[in-house]
Amino acid sequence: MARTRAKPPSLDEMLQSLKTTFRGRLAPPPGGFGYRFTIFLPLLSEGREVFSVQQRLSLANLFHACMGGLTEMSAEGHPPIYGSWLPPGAARPIVDRHTLMILYTPQTEEAKDFFRRLRWILEQKQVAEQDVVLIEHTTAWLVERSPPPDA
Repeated sequence: MARTRAKPPSLDEMLQSLKTTFRGRLAPPPGGFGYRFTIFLPLLSEGREVFSVQQRLSLANLFHACMGGLTEMSAEGHPPIYGSWLPPGAARPIVDRHTLMILYTPQTEEAKDFFRRLRWILEQKQVAEQDVVLIEHTTAWLVERSPPPDA
């Protein structure tokens, strides 16, 4: 009997694992030090769709569940960020259009682990056929609320 290869998991199936593990655990602090993660999510590459509206909604759902929200540049009309890169051996650059998804978390190894796992998921062939999805990580100071001196 011939063996059939199992169908690779969908983006939603892989995100569910992250959601189950990290639900409610990565909400940013209301002030002070935290991490800022910026995902450079390709929407168009050489004119072809990379990450769809539905996939971005699935990511937003994950971020709401784990971090309590996100900030994303509007992709309505025309994707806002232009970029190009020259792969080794290529004769011409590849032109991409991106959106940025910005997320804040506590300063924990758990937060870094979440985004390492997320990058692995986003780079799976069955998700969007995208070899590299850049995720930038930096430390941020979130300004605390303080009443004016005369209040």
